[in-house]
Amino acid sequence: ELLASHRVRPIAALGQALDPQCMQAVGIEWAPQVAEGVVLRELRRGYQQGTVLLRSAEVIVNKKGTAS
Repeated sequence: ELLASHRVRPIAALGQALDPQCMQAVGIEWAPQVAEGVVLRELRRGYQQGTVLLRSAEVIVNKKGTAS
């Protein structure tokens, strides 16, 4: 409630295409059932206040041909 009262909201990253404006890929994995470039996991949640980026989301992105 406190964050919402200051218009701070989490960045929706999971299952979305990597957006370098508000997400930082810190790793890659391969999931054949998911499109390339889609966020598979979120390691650190990112936040925005209105249109201002407070912290980038740190994510794991799907990329073909990588070994786990």
